[in-house]
Amino acid sequence: MSKEEQTELMTLESPNTFIHGKFDYINDANYKEMLVNAYQAITQTETWNFVKKPCKSFMFSDDTIIINLISKKMLELGYCGHSGSSFGYIMRDMQYIAQNSEKKFMKNYLSFYQEKNI
Repeated sequence: MSKEEQTELMTLESPNTFIHGKFDYINDANYKEMLVNAYQAITQTETWNFVKKPCKSFMFSDDTIIINLISKKMLELGYCGHSGSSFGYIMRDMQYIAQNSEKKFMKNYLSFYQEKNI
């Protein structure tokens, strides 16, 4: 994706250019797959309010909502490649989205990669 396309995505508000949960602005296929899977799992289990709350650790949690609902749903949706670290990382991204919005997540993601010229 060119810098111009990234800038356009950051500034456009039309629903035709931004679809929640698709993460079309993510270039890394593996990262995108994990984000889409987690987003769908949280949406389908209706646990966005839970994810929004402070959590000491997603990686080492023994909370049944994380283990029996979200993680299990991720597996059902077809993603079984998480390490503890990647699960924790993706869940922190989901927490950020729950607390701030996906559009803000997208803006920060694209800004970071524009600054790095990646």
